[in-house]
Amino acid sequence: MSISQALLTPQGDHISHRRIRQGLRLNVLAGSIGIIWITYVLQFPMAMFMEHLGASGLMIGLIGTCFQITMCVQIPATLWAERSNSRKYIWFYLALLHRLLLLIPLAALMMGMDLSTVAWITIITLACSFALGHMSAPLWLSWMADLVPDKKRSRFWASRQLWITFAGLVAAAFAGFILDTYDGQNIGFIVVFGVAIILGAIDLVIHLRVPEPKAINSNPHESFSKRILEPLKQRDFLLLCLSMAAWAFGAGIVGAFGVIYLERSFQVTYSQQALLMIVASLGAVCTSMMWGYIIDRIGSRIFGIISMVCCVFIGLTWFLAMPGTNSISTLSANIPVVNSICAHIPWLNNYVMPNIVWLMMPGFFLGGAFGSGVMLSQLNLCTSLSPKAGRSLAMAVFMTIIGVAGAIGPIIGGTLIDYMQAYPSEIILPLGMPLDFIHLQMIGFFTVTVLVAAPLLFFIRPCANELSISDALKRLIVLNPLRLGKSIYHIYMLSRGKNPGARAASARTLGQQHTAIAVSDLIQQLDDASTDVREQAVYALGAIGSPDAIDALICKLDDPHTDLNPHIARALRKSANTRSVDALIGQLDHHDRETQSESARTLGWIGDRRAAKSLLNILHHSKDTKVLSASSEALARLGEIAAIYDILPRMKETNNPILKRSLTVAIGDLLGEPERFYQELHRESEEPGTAVESMSKDIRKHVRKCKDPNLEEAQAWLIKRSKDFEHAYEVHDNQAAADALFDMAIGLSAFHYGIQFGGDAKALIDDLIWRNQRFGVGVWYLDLLRQNWRDCGFGKREASDLLLGIFFIHNWV
Repeated sequence: MSISQALLTPQGDHISHRRIRQGLRLNVLAGSIGIIWITYVLQFPMAMFMEHLGASGLMIGLIGTCFQITMCVQIPATLWAERSNSRKYIWFYLALLHRLLLLIPLAALMMGMDLSTVAWITIITLACSFALGHMSAPLWLSWMADLVPDKKRSRFWASRQLWITFAGLVAAAFAGFILDTYDGQNIGFIVVFGVAIILGAIDLVIHLRVPEPKAINSNPHESFSKRILEPLKQRDFLLLCLSMAAWAFGAGIVGAFGVIYLERSFQVTYSQQALLMIVASLGAVCTSMMWGYIIDRIGSRIFGIISMVCCVFIGLTWFLAMPGTNSISTLSANIPVVNSICAHIPWLNNYVMPNIVWLMMPGFFLGGAFGSGVMLSQLNLCTSLSPKAGRSLAMAVFMTIIGVAGAIGPIIGGTLIDYMQAYPSEIILPLGMPLDFIHLQMIGFFTVTVLVAAPLLFFIRPCANELSISDALKRLIVLNPLRLGKSIYHIYMLSRGKNPGARAASARTLGQQHTAIAVSDLIQQLDDASTDVREQAVYALGAIGSPDAIDALICKLDDPHTDLNPHIARALRKSANTRSVDALIGQLDHHDRETQSESARTLGWIGDRRAAKSLLNILHHSKDTKVLSASSEALARLGEIAAIYDILPRMKETNNPILKRSLTVAIGDLLGEPERFYQELHRESEEPGTAVESMSKDIRKHVRKCKDPNLEEAQAWLIKRSKDFEHAYEVHDNQAAADALFDMAIGLSAFHYGIQFGGDAKALIDDLIWRNQRFGVGVWYLDLLRQNWRDCGFGKREASDLLLGIFFIHNWV
């Protein structure tokens, strides 16, 4: 179904592609403005405001609990909203009231009320505000789920998160600056929250320009309980709800309590707290787009699991807290680049912060990065697994379950703060700080995530083409963290490069870096309009060599319209995977000589003996020199000894010196140690006689080492005939040299198998082939070599023929 057919307004009008693109851009703009309200109300400014008002840890925890428990209003609110024809306007009025309610505690503060009273007014007001916000949330989520095209879902949410996180980063910096400027006075909080209210309202007004698709509501004639429980009958949606509920519970235990620990234990300033929030936001900004691409390639479920586990392990850095302060100059004493920068900025050189802030900066960066990964995975899974019919209600059920579970976490976290304040621990951590509430909170978060949240997410059925965790980790874990970012850049350039050369270069780079995460993108480029891009995509897939890459290349071989067959055959040689053997055997009958020869060579590299019969057939019938050379080389790599019977006649009949040399090397590889004969042939060609002399001497040296008195006669015979061969070869008496080689083979037969030659060469050879095929065929060759080759149709003996003989003898001695 096309987008224009699928998306209709509540009035029945089509929503064009252009309106969808405009609406998504407006959504990102509005979200980037609205995130400021969320940053100030749900993150460190509100926690610091409550601390300023003298609130206890339990009271601060109640704010998080109110945020979570009020999610329960989503179900009745959604059931009520489904009676309306439009989600957009109901959402607008609920969300507007939700944000304007923040004016109440500000007014109380400006009226000079008792700070403890203002604290309770704030908690009650936020509870009402959260309830209104949660009433509107499922309407917005289902609205966006219907609007965002499936193919763009991951990239859209990633792009949106990048921009809103960047806006949140700026907002955190502004809040820290204002609060430090007014040194925690009332006016500082009034300015911060006043800005949040104004920008929060602007966000909602901009959203009114975003088109709204018509909702597919649940059946209004069914009972409320049945409509509520219907989404939970889908196993995967239920598992997602439970997994995210466990995650929310664990995360709620920690909540925003970290800033309280920093302020109480280390006297961290508002600006320094804002700096940590900025660093966390930077982590999300720097990785959001990358996460979107990765999710598209390994799956939301797997990436969610990885992100969850990474988050809780990163959180364990709280256990490394140490007392004291440090400056940049002290920490970077051995880093020339930083020292150079500090030398030009004196105030930066002397800037001192608590050690905990320096320590937590990389932790917050990574935590922000993987935390955004969890959120992106949740959004993708929620919008894809929720049923289309009654989606708003399904979203409400999803958020309610998360809220109920998540409401308990902040209460536990706040209680831990009060408990540890009343009963300080005497346990001292390795770096000198006492065990405190933040450490207990992190233990709880770690336990819930590893034992509950991540396993529940794992049990969701994988989507088509989704990777396993082990394969996903293999593709994601790189020695250089920057390499993953570069890979994402080249993946982007594959389809968006300005010219074919840039796209081909990106494909080549992805192959050189073995970027397995890019396989799906490279597969798409197999049909690119540019030949260069198609070919580079083939070679990149071959270099990566993952099962899906190999399968794609094999599948492309069967495409009757492709022009990539020889390139695919060559690319498959890089991975040498047996999965491709059957497909490559089929290519041996291809009309293109290049495809035939490349397929034969690759079959040799793979080393699967299933290809031997087809390679022998092509060796027997083909007249193409390139195909003959490739097939003989492949058979040699397979160790197909019987191929000598076919390769030898082709070697002797050809006048092509390149083919003759290639076939000679193939015979040498079959008679002796693979790839060794080429070295001897090259040495003999460079300086005639040197290879023969060296191997003859080596034969005599090894024969003399034999101390068995029963073999003395055979030993003497071998040494004598070796010298005879060397002399005959030197004077170009090829017949005498061939006779000497056969006699040496007879001596070897006595050495190895105790066989005495009775004059019947055929009987001896049959016996030897039965005992050892390679040795027996080698003796057959030497017997043939001593006969009249012209009578056999082989022409005259050549030095290379004799070199093969002595190489065989040398190999067996």
